[in-house]
Amino acid sequence: MSAKARGLVPTLLYVVVVLGLVGFTTRLGDRHWLATVLLFAPRWPYALPLAVLVPWAALGRGGSRLAALGALAATGLVLLWFNDVHVSPRGLAEPPPVPKLRVMSYNIGGGTFAPSTLVSLVSFANVDVAGFPECQNVDEAAFAARGYAVKKDASGLCLVTRLPILAEDIRDPHDMWDRGGAGCISRYELDFRGTRISVLLVHLETPREGLEGLRGGMRRPGWKGPEAMRTVIAQRELESRLAREWAGHSSLPTLVMGDFNMPEDSAIYRTYWSSFHNALSARGTGHLVTKATRWHGIRIDHVLYDDGWTVHRASVGEHLGMDHRPVIVELSPRGP
Repeated sequence: MSAKARGLVPTLLYVVVVLGLVGFTTRLGDRHWLATVLLFAPRWPYALPLAVLVPWAALGRGGSRLAALGALAATGLVLLWFNDVHVSPRGLAEPPPVPKLRVMSYNIGGGTFAPSTLVSLVSFANVDVAGFPECQNVDEAAFAARGYAVKKDASGLCLVTRLPILAEDIRDPHDMWDRGGAGCISRYELDFRGTRISVLLVHLETPREGLEGLRGGMRRPGWKGPEAMRTVIAQRELESRLAREWAGHSSLPTLVMGDFNMPEDSAIYRTYWSSFHNALSARGTGHLVTKATRWHGIRIDHVLYDDGWTVHRASVGEHLGMDHRPVIVELSPRGP
């Protein structure tokens, strides 16, 4: 092997490993237990070898230098996409002068905050409709003073809206709770300037129990971590199927928003939710993290819309000190 070829080996090996891990995660995440672990694991460590490989490639010669740097640049773009870094010039453009609906989805259960700050956040963002999973800490009187109605169901989902509520379609979650799941699914029909719309709020089962079972039981005899993970995956798939069926209860222009507890890379997401458009994917710009931990962030909160809508802007907003971030979307119905 020539010296030029040997210089390319580390780069090519890295590229193959990264592409293999990305492909394995995106195709089998929420299907195979190990791919599911990678789906929710930190992704930034994948980029650490670039700190060594880029200078190594830059010191190469002639064609080998260009080939290595080109391969590393392409891999870097894959990693940016894999880490949910988006650039949407259309999302930065000035929206057309049409009536716009502003919606917010925000899981507010992961910390403590003054209820008045949530009212101020919704009011300052000029939100028309907000969906809050885990909404134990909501000041209904303060929202009413700002012109908002609050609907809270037995599962802990809250709808906060200043639009007229025309109908409610709440799914009883007790069968999912009996299975150890979440299964929070609530649908409302609202009047937006004479257009009847459907808004589905969801809070679906988390993979946390399966991940903790994998981590905590590896040293125990008879470890059943993979089996526990497969059980959790099956529960999460069931809840997505039920939620997707609930969204189909109406043929109105439909929004689906909430804490899905899965990224777009999930096979479950692709199976049940890819018929909708994802607002942040369509119009979001930046690192679109909606849940942050000490080690990494991931986008598991979504606002989805069907072909009855045109989305103009989408962003991840400021949070109130909790582990989730609000998703704020501006859109308009397409008309009859």
